[in-house]
Amino acid sequence: MRRMPLDDARRDDRRPASIALETERVRLRALRPDDLNALHAAVLSDPVVTCDGRARTLAEGREALGAKLRHAEERGFGMMAVVDRQRAGSCSATRASSTSRMAPTSRSATT
Repeated sequence: MRRMPLDDARRDDRRPASIALETERVRLRALRPDDLNALHAAVLSDPVVTCDGRARTLAEGREALGAKLRHAEERGFGMMAVVDRQRAGSCSATRASSTSRMAPTSRSATT
């Protein structure tokens, strides 16, 4: 596994680092606004995968992604995208918090 460099070495230390972890098979990176469709397809649109058993519309997904991006910006950590390097464009999401272990979602989506 190798650690990718910061996107901007001059970044404000209060902002989340743009560091990605990479193996031969996957790359973990911070979520981005353009992850909306993949996040919606892999997690938010399926009631079996959502935390409360309710599927979200794309508009609700946009709102949820915005909240996740704000959380990462304010606290310096948050949900990450898991990108399958062997299947270009395939991605899912994983969550880390102080009360849960990092665990990948059970589905992935092609972007």
